[in-house]
Formats: sequence, structure tokens, C-alpha cells
Amino acid sequence: MYFTFLMLYQDKYKYNANLQVTVVITSLFTLLLHGLNGDFDVSLFGYILAGILGVFLGTALGLKWFENLPAAFIKNLA
Repeated sequence: MYFTFLMLYQDKYKYNANLQVTVVITSLFTLLLHGLNGDFDVSLFGYILAGILGVFLGTALGLKWFENLPAAFIKNLA
């Protein structure tokens, strides 16, 4: 899927935006299914908070790194 987005969008910002939307939709669907199955418990709140902090930190660092990467290098990684 990532390679398909890379071929569709020459602009690295459009590629990144579509990749993020795909991840968000997939994650929300997964959370919905877990919620419907009753997989969530009060003991998960500590893990959820740690995960949210990790996501914010990773997003901030990733966006700073992404700004400096040339589009050709991103294509080579894929």
C-alpha cells in the first residue's frame, strides 16, 4: 500500500497525508472492533496514556525529520 501511494503522489506531503489518513482509518476500525468485543478494561488506561505520549513525541520528531528528507530518498526507502 505504501508503495502504491508513493507511485500515485509525486509530492511527498500528499504521500504523507494519504498515508496518515489510511493509518487513522485502519486504527479507528481496529478500536471499534475491540470495543464491540469488550476488550477494553480500566487497567488499560496507563498503557493508553503512555501510548498517546509516545505518538505525540514520535509525530513531532518524525515531522521534523520528514521536512529535511528529499523525495528521492523517500522513494529509495520504499
